Amino acid sequence: MHEIDIPERKKRLYMPQHLGECDNDQFAHMAFLFFQYQNKQITYEQMRYNAVYKLLNLEVGKNTKLNTLDRDNMNTNIYQLSVLVDSFFEHLEDDKIQLRQEFRGNP
Repeated sequence: MHEIDIPERKKRLYMPQHLGECDNDQFAHMAFLFFQYQNKQITYEQMRYNAVYKLLNLEVGKNTKLNTLDRDNMNTNIYQLSVLVDSFFEHLEDDKIQLRQEFRGNP
């Protein structure tokens, strides 16, 4: 698990490193996002960005009262966290990706 500390909110979040660490809901969300990506409904970057929200159980649009600078900072932070989602995939030739299926230790 990736451990993410948010000191200003006194929060600690945990983000799975691969499918084997996902709970049932996270697994279903990741499968749906991957399906959308495979069917060219969203880009790889959109899939990663949306995955952060689903894997960390964040609510989209909850921070509607943020000013522009805070919203930009939030989006930057979400994008930086989205890089962690790369660990879910193997990057193959021809810009294709494949889900890493690491289910060891996940009953």
